[in-house]
Amino acid sequence: MIDLTGLQTRLLERLERLAPGVRAASLADAGHTARPYGVAILFPGGARAFVQLVRIPGPPAAPARDQPPPAAPYLPVFPPDGKQVHTADLEALLAAAAREADPDTVVRLDRHSQRTARPNHPAPGYGVTVGYRDGSRALLLPLMLVPAGVVPSGRMEFHTPARF
Repeated sequence: MIDLTGLQTRLLERLERLAPGVRAASLADAGHTARPYGVAILFPGGARAFVQLVRIPGPPAAPARDQPPPAAPYLPVFPPDGKQVHTADLEALLAAAAREADPDTVVRLDRHSQRTARPNHPAPGYGVTVGYRDGSRALLLPLMLVPAGVVPSGRMEFHTPARF
């Protein structure tokens, strides 16, 4: 089963290395203490993303012991003067960081924005479901996306615009 504390630590290490100019901290270190696991990402242009980490409850997926790791996802570049961040680029960065955080155990990366909408279901939204070799899964869910120069508020939670 995935250890969220360890995943959080490994993601923090990978995010800054994968995206030059990006700074990352735990949600608690960024002052967001309502949720125990997650990362706060500060982009070069001043936009911020707060991402919650969740262990997916229920029985794990079937173990995938012989499955190869997923291919390296697209890695976006965040220019220093960029005031807006595309949420799909945040999602791609999260997928890349999750793969790099556990390269020997990640067997599936499901980017929610790339899912096909189904009848009677809302649009897929943004986020990453990470599948591990032992069948456990974790969800990296954008909790709050804050444009540059805007003070975050609780009303912004779970609102995921295409750009922020």
